[in-house]
Amino acid sequence: LSRMQSLLRMGKAEADIAIYYPFYGFPKSLMFENEHEEAFFNGELEEISGKKAFQPSSNSLSQLFHKEKDPKVSWLMALWPLVKELDQQGLTWIWVNDNYLKDARWDGAHILLGKTEVDLLLLPDVKQIHADAAENLSQLAGKGTKIISYGELPQAQREFQNFQEKDQRVQEAMQNIVFRSPILDPNELRNLIEGIFIPQTISYDDAYPFLRR
Repeated sequence: LSRMQSLLRMGKAEADIAIYYPFYGFPKSLMFENEHEEAFFNGELEEISGKKAFQPSSNSLSQLFHKEKDPKVSWLMALWPLVKELDQQGLTWIWVNDNYLKDARWDGAHILLGKTEVDLLLLPDVKQIHADAAENLSQLAGKGTKIISYGELPQAQREFQNFQEKDQRVQEAMQNIVFRSPILDPNELRNLIEGIFIPQTISYDDAYPFLRR
C-alpha cells in the first residue's frame, strides 16, 4: 500500500478543460436540486450503491434555511448541461478560481495552474473576475493560450476600493483575452470544443454520468 501511495504521488495532475468558478465557496443547497446529477456527489456513487447520494427529508433544517435559491446554485444549474456534455464526450474538467488564474502560466503547450496542466480555459457567462486574474489571462492569451468565453465576458470585479479603476482594468484585459468572439450558442461551443479535442483516444456509446476519460 505504501509503495502504491508513493507511486501515485509521483504523478502529475492533468485535465482537458479548466472552468472558471467565480464565487467564494460551493453551495450545499445544490443537493436539493432534483435535476442535479453528479458522480460521487456527497461521496456516493448511485450506480454502484443503488441509492441516492442525498435524499433530503421534508423537515430538513437545511431546507428551511434555503427557501430562496442561492444565485450560485442558479448559475451552476444553468452550466450543468454543458458540464454533463463534456463528461459524455470523455473530456476531463476542473474548477479554477481567481487565485489560480492570477498565477497561471503557459509552457508553450499547456496552461499551468499550480501543478495542474490543462489545455483550455472556459469562462462560462461570468459577470466579474479579479483584475489581476484578468490581466494575467490577457498576457497568456497573447502567447497562444486557448481561452473560450461562453456567454458574455466579465466587465467588472468584486472589490469596492478603487472599483472604477479596477473595473476599467478588467474591461481592457477582456478585449484581448479570447482567441475568438464570445460564444452564445451551446451547439457552437460544442462544435468548437470537438474541433480542439477530437479525435479522442476514448469515446462512449451512451451517456454514462459516472465515467471519465
